[in-house]
Amino acid sequence: MDQRVLTVIALMKHDPRRALPLSIMAESVNLSPNRLCYLFKAETGTPPARYLRTLRMQDATSLLVDTFLSVKEIIARVGFTDESHFVRDFKRIHGVTPTEYRKQNGVIDASKFDATEGRKDRPRDSKKRQ
Repeated sequence: MDQRVLTVIALMKHDPRRALPLSIMAESVNLSPNRLCYLFKAETGTPPARYLRTLRMQDATSLLVDTFLSVKEIIARVGFTDESHFVRDFKRIHGVTPTEYRKQNGVIDASKFDATEGRKDRPRDSKKRQ
């Protein structure tokens, strides 16, 4: 694979949530944006923006399964800016919403956890101890 494309991919993977305009990617490898798009698509089969979205979606999918982060926190962490677009794209790829995906595939039982209060399955002592 062309070294310039590998450099751009490494740049994308370094911090997927970072806004990475095509002009910045192209500048990093001393190409015009149009030439980078052509070369990137020829080498990977997909345009740079779609490749970056795919990386972000893979990160989001992993976080859904492996963490207790809320969907909104995951969206922010991986660099999506619009929740509705994220949910729509996620459902198009996986066939279910992120919450349904977590319920079906999560290693942890998300229904027993509330990120703001802690575990739900443990009774809380509301009285102060003396």
